Amino acid sequence: GATKRAGLNLAQAFDVQPYWQSTEPTDAKIFLNNDAWVNGAAVTYVMYVFAEVYGFSAFASYVGNNAADGPRIMLPFRPAWLLVKCATYGTNWQLIDDVRDPYNVADSPLFPNTSGVEAAGTPSSNAYLDLLANGFKLRGNGADVNAAQTYIYAAFARHPFGGGSVPPVTAR
Repeated sequence: GATKRAGLNLAQAFDVQPYWQSTEPTDAKIFLNNDAWVNGAAVTYVMYVFAEVYGFSAFASYVGNNAADGPRIMLPFRPAWLLVKCATYGTNWQLIDDVRDPYNVADSPLFPNTSGVEAAGTPSSNAYLDLLANGFKLRGNGADVNAAQTYIYAAFARHPFGGGSVPPVTAR
């Protein structure tokens, strides 16, 4: 949104400041505020900006239900790579992929905001979900991916289609 940001290296909830001049970004422009938080002198910033491509990538939000039978998030593809973060509560970023978890339940997240190793089926991670042919289904009932909070996600397709000349995603 026009007033929120999150650090990929941080586990905190999204903070609210007038980072973007309180103006929603457009497909052509991102508005930077003129203060030390965003546009400070002699400070280097890195910004990741993504554009959704039908059949290749999806970026959106969902609301968890804090139940073992969580919501199903529909996508026009099977996700190969999924990044999830609670926007309203301080939790780790969760990175789930189908190379390390080729079968459901996918329960071996990486945490991009830490230097730790994958959680490999660790019950305390609560990042249990199924990667489906048309999206993902939440199976855990914890704060990591499915508390009664708002979450954002970035998903990239296993077999992209509809994106023109986008090369296929392959396992290494």
